[in-house]
Amino acid sequence: MKLKAIKFFSPEENVPEAKAAAKAAPLPTGYISNSGKLVFPATALRDLGIDPE
Repeated sequence: MKLKAIKFFSPEENVPEAKAAAKAAPLPTGYISNSGKLVFPATALRDLGIDPE
């Protein structure tokens, strides 16, 4: 019977990692309409520099 190597963790390794900075607000999403056109919210269009009218 072979002996298996056993690794013991130190208390520092056993602490869960701190989460990164708070997530930014989700970006507004668009969708594809039934007729095949891209539909974006007005806020997304403004962020892209497109005049919605």
